[in-house]
Amino acid sequence: MHSSQETLIDDDNEFRIRLNVVLNYELVSTILRFGNGVIVERPELLKQKIKDIHEECLRHYV
Repeated sequence: MHSSQETLIDDDNEFRIRLNVVLNYELVSTILRFGNGVIVERPELLKQKIKDIHEECLRHYV
């Protein structure tokens, strides 16, 4: 748990948190470990980075 972590929703359908962290390789790697079990909503730069990586991975299998 990160010191800036704030739980926004925690129920049977969704677990949503807010973090104040630096965008870096470690953060991106941690998010990617969750596969399709995580959705990045903001910031747009991080959302696009995750999307780009998934699209590049998909190109390996098409």
